[in-house]
Amino acid sequence: MAVLFITHKYPPSTGGMEKQSYELINGCRKHLDVYSIVFDGSEPIYVFFYNLKPRVYQMIKLHPDIDIIHLNDGLMAAIFHLLKIRIEGIKIVVTFHGLDVVFPLSLYQKYLLPKLQRFDAFICVSDATKQACLERGFEEIKLFVVDNGVEDVLNKNTNNTDFSVLNKYGINDDSIIILAIGRPVKRKGFSWFAQNVMPLLDDTFKFVHIGDVKVSDSFWFNLLPKKTQELVSLFLGKATDAKALRDESETNKNVILCGKVSEEDKVAIISNASMMIMPNIKVKGDMEGFGLVALEGSIMGKTVLAANMEGITNAIHDGKNGFLLESEKPDIWANKIKELSRNKVLFDTQVRDYTLQHFSWEKMCLGYVQVFERLK
Repeated sequence: MAVLFITHKYPPSTGGMEKQSYELINGCRKHLDVYSIVFDGSEPIYVFFYNLKPRVYQMIKLHPDIDIIHLNDGLMAAIFHLLKIRIEGIKIVVTFHGLDVVFPLSLYQKYLLPKLQRFDAFICVSDATKQACLERGFEEIKLFVVDNGVEDVLNKNTNNTDFSVLNKYGINDDSIIILAIGRPVKRKGFSWFAQNVMPLLDDTFKFVHIGDVKVSDSFWFNLLPKKTQELVSLFLGKATDAKALRDESETNKNVILCGKVSEEDKVAIISNASMMIMPNIKVKGDMEGFGLVALEGSIMGKTVLAANMEGITNAIHDGKNGFLLESEKPDIWANKIKELSRNKVLFDTQVRDYTLQHFSWEKMCLGYVQVFERLK
């Protein structure tokens, strides 16, 4: 079987979707004949999309053995539809990540998304993403759930307990570190946690955030209508919670913002954290498709506290590699954090072992291969 992978999310750009595309394409080479058209930053993105149609036809001409085309997300699927790319006898498979299903643009929801349902199969990164597809009229027989994987960073980084790294970011050696990682978009709930949970904890607890909190909107962006600004921010994944998080750090010394850090520093901070959190909140028109960040912590043996909602429940299995807590309930979060702090080594080894067993890039690739084989 031969598959042509098409993606506009790929290294050298960094991010969860870029990593997933890279691991998927290269991991599938062990099981399939793989061809690819990827946006690698060597040309402007509009040029990549402009040339996509002739490149697809050229690739099919050069490799007539291609059975399936895989599109990396809903945006790529929409572009594919708008370009009117049609290839007789070749099946089209799309991966949905969450936001590309619920994106609250009327034109997309009413006209584009229904058109995408003509494709042959849809791989959803979580049960919540699948449910969002079902609510929009997708046929269940075409929907498949395949969990994302996670990289075993411990095997590549052995010096993970350097306390000087903590000191560099203003974190004391004896602090109980509650760690959050990721771009501060509103649904992540970072400022909610700082505002509502941290006041319930004493000064030994430090809420440490890794991620870019610098936001600078252009003059032209600020001229857009508020609704348009919200849609653009959602589409681009802008750090809409950054200002509120910065404000909290200025008034609460126990909220520490590390900003963007090197991979080595990130691993060191995770290693010294007492726990990791994903305190997501409900935001209309947005959703957490999976929760890859949670796996980054649990693969290093860190118990993760996460909101019991959306795609996070596919990444965190309650009582196995973390705990699922009711969203936006400060007392519940504070009490669980205090409980964990009294049991600092609470099944850390079990957390890592469970994650290694259930989440890997190889397992993800095999899941995709199984879907492809069902379409033969």
